[in-house]
Amino acid sequence: MARRRRTATLDEKLRGLLSAACTGRGGASLAGVAVVALGSYGRSQPAPGSDLDLVLLHDSRRSAAELAEAADAVWYPLWDAGYRLDHAVRTVAEAVTTADQDVRTALDLLDARHVAGDPELTMALRAWVLADWRRRATRRLPELRALVDARAARTGELSQRAEPDLKNSYGGLRDATVLQALVASWLVDVPHQVVRPARTVLLDVRDALHLATGRPSRLHDRLVADRADETAVRSGMATDRASLLRVVHRAGRDIAHASDVSWRRVDAAVQRASRTRRPGHGGRAGPVLAALDLGVGVADGEVVLAPTATPLQDPLLALRAAAAAARARLPLSDAACARLARTAAPIPTPWPEEARRLLCALLGAGSGLPGVWESLDLAGVVAGWLPEWEAVQMQLPRSPVHLFTVDRHLVQTCVHAAAELRGVGRPDVLLVAALLHDIGKGRADGGTDHAALGAPVAARIARRWGFAPAASRTIGLLVRHHLLLAETATRRDLDDPRTADSIAGVVGDADTLDLLAALTVADARATGPQAASGWRLGLVRTLAGRVRDRLRRAPSQPAVPVPPAVPPQHNGVGVRMERDPGWQDRTMARLVIAAPVGTLSLATVAGVLALERLPVRRARVYAGGSGLSEWLVGGADGLDQVRLRGRLDRAVRDGGARVAGRLRDRAAQPSRARSTARIEVLADAAAGATVLEIRADDRDGLVFDICRSLARAAVSVRSAHVCTLGASAVDVFYVTDPDGRPLGADRAAQVASTLRRTLATQPSGW
Repeated sequence: MARRRRTATLDEKLRGLLSAACTGRGGASLAGVAVVALGSYGRSQPAPGSDLDLVLLHDSRRSAAELAEAADAVWYPLWDAGYRLDHAVRTVAEAVTTADQDVRTALDLLDARHVAGDPELTMALRAWVLADWRRRATRRLPELRALVDARAARTGELSQRAEPDLKNSYGGLRDATVLQALVASWLVDVPHQVVRPARTVLLDVRDALHLATGRPSRLHDRLVADRADETAVRSGMATDRASLLRVVHRAGRDIAHASDVSWRRVDAAVQRASRTRRPGHGGRAGPVLAALDLGVGVADGEVVLAPTATPLQDPLLALRAAAAAARARLPLSDAACARLARTAAPIPTPWPEEARRLLCALLGAGSGLPGVWESLDLAGVVAGWLPEWEAVQMQLPRSPVHLFTVDRHLVQTCVHAAAELRGVGRPDVLLVAALLHDIGKGRADGGTDHAALGAPVAARIARRWGFAPAASRTIGLLVRHHLLLAETATRRDLDDPRTADSIAGVVGDADTLDLLAALTVADARATGPQAASGWRLGLVRTLAGRVRDRLRRAPSQPAVPVPPAVPPQHNGVGVRMERDPGWQDRTMARLVIAAPVGTLSLATVAGVLALERLPVRRARVYAGGSGLSEWLVGGADGLDQVRLRGRLDRAVRDGGARVAGRLRDRAAQPSRARSTARIEVLADAAAGATVLEIRADDRDGLVFDICRSLARAAVSVRSAHVCTLGASAVDVFYVTDPDGRPLGADRAAQVASTLRRTLATQPSGW
C-alpha cells in the first residue's frame, strides 16, 4: 500500500512538472515527449530511499535546446526535493540501440512504465524492447546468467548471510526482477505462487530498513545487525533481529530456489535451440535420459529418477541419487526431490554399510554438495535422515566472524573437509564430524557450550548411522573439541611444553590428532577470512606438529627460547623488521625491538605500535635483562623502520607519557559502549609462569593498557598472545613475579582483579 502511494505521488508530481515544462509558456503540447520510469519505480515498488530511474523520451521534433530546458525543468525540482536520480534523454531508437549493446540496459527497459506525456512513445519503446528480448533470448540470457553468477559470487546467498543484502544477494530483489525477465523471454515459466509472496516480504523489509537507516548509503539495502531490531519492529513481521532474519532467509531461499530451477530450464532451452540450429539436425523432441547410477539418470542437465526407479522398495535411492548428483556437479531435479520425500522408504536403523558409504560420498563431493543438499533440505529429505537438522536450519551465528547461517556453515565445512581427506586415516569420520560439529547450536542458549551439548548428540547420530562404537566416540570427541586447536594455537605459548601436553592428553593418538587438525582447518575456512587467515592456520599447523612430536615421545622439559640477534641501536633503541615468505598475509611482519630495561618499556612499545596502527598478534620478552622483545604484527606493508625507531626512542625517554596522552585522545572519540572485561587465571596451564586470559572488546591500545597495568603491579610478562575476531579480543599473557617465578594463587587473583577494574573504568592511555 505504501509503495503504491509513493508511486502515485511521484507520478502526479512528474506529470505536473512535464506539463509545466512543455506547455506552461504557451509552447508546444505534450505530443512527442514522455517521461518513462524504470527500475523499482518502473515496477511501482519504490522504497523510501530508492533512486528514481527516469528517461525523457522524445521523437526528435524538438530542438536540443528545448529538450535540455524541458529536462532541467523536470530534473531540478526532484533534486531540490531530495530525490536521487538516474536520468537520461533519448529517442526510442537510441534507447533500443543502448539495450542492444548492454544486457543490463535491456533488463532495465523491460520494466519501462509510462508516467507522463505522450503514451505512444512509451508503447513503441516497450514493443521494441519486448520483441527484441524474445527474438534474441537464447543469445542474451546466457549473458544475463553470467552477470547473475558474478553478482552471486560477490554477495553470497541471501538465505545464508547473517547480514544479507536484500537487493543484491542471490535470492534477493534483483533475482526476483531477473525472474520476471525470464518469463518475458517466453522460454520458461517460473513458480509465481512462490516468488510473489517472497518478493513482497523482501520489499516490505526493505521499506522498513530504509526508514530505520534514514540517510541512504552504500549499505542502504543491507540488513546490518545494529539496525535489524528496529527494522523488525517497523516491518510488523517480527519483534527482533533473529525472528526477522528467519522470515527474510525463508523468502530469499524461495527466490533462490526458483532462480536455480528457472536457470536450469533456460540452459536446457538454450541447448535445445543450439541443437536445432545445427545443419542436418532432425529436431528430435524430448529429453534424452543418460544412466548415472541404479535408478538415477541425467536429462536436460538435471539428475532425475529413472522411470524404473522404485522408491518404496529402495530405501537407499535418495542417498544414491544425491551422491550421484553431487559427484557429477549437477542439480537434483525438484520433481525427483519431491518424489523421494513423498514416497521413499525409510532407511533401516542402524544404517547398513552401503548407506554410510553413499552418505560419505555425498558429504565428500566438494563443491557439488551445497546445491544438492539445499534441494533435499527444501523437500524435507534431509529431515528424514537427520531430524536434528531442523534445530539449526537458518539459525543465525552469534559471532560476526561467521559469514553463513549455522546450517550452511556445516555444509561448507564438509566442502572444505573434502580437501583434507587424503591426510587422515578415517575420511568418513572426518566428513560426519564436519557435518555435525555445530549441531549443539540448535540446543544451546547464550550461556551454554554448544560443543559440549553437541558431542553426545553427534555420537548418538553416528551410532544411528551404523558407525561402530569406537568411531562414534571419536566423532563425539571431535565435536566436543573442534575449537581446541584454534583457541590453543592463538591464545597459548606454543614454546611452553604444557601447551602440547594438554592437547596430547585430549586426543590420545596421532590419528585422532590428524582428524582434529583437518576439522579445525575446514571449520575455519567455512567460517570466513578472519578465522582462516594465514597467520591463524599457520599457528594451528605448528601446534599440531608439536603435539604430533609429543605423542611420539615422553613429555619434554621447558625449553628456553633462543633470543634473536640484537638489532643495531641508537640511544639504546633498535628495531629490525623481518618477513617470512611463507606467510599468506603479506602485511605481517616480525619486529625485533631492543629498548632500555624498565617496568614500563613493554607497555611503551605496545603503545607505539597501537599508534602506528600495527595490530599485535604475538609478543615475547627475552629474559636476562637485555630489554629485547619480539613482536608479530599485522598492517606492516608500509612500515618505515627508521620512523618507528625514532618514535620508540622518544617514547622510552619520556616514560610513555606522550603515547598515553595520544591513546587517551583517540579513546575519547565516540565509539560503541564497551562490555566488562573477563579475566581468568588458568592454573597449571604453563611451566614456570602464570597464565592470564583476558576477554574484552577490541580497541586501540588494549595491549598497551594491559601491559602498563601489569607493570604497575610489578608483574613481568614472559609472552603475550593476542587473538582478535571481529570486535572481540582474547589476549593471553604468560606472567611471572620479578624473580621469574609463577604467581601464587592469592597474588594472581589480586592482579586479575586490579586488571579487571582498570579495563572497566579507564579509557585507553590512562
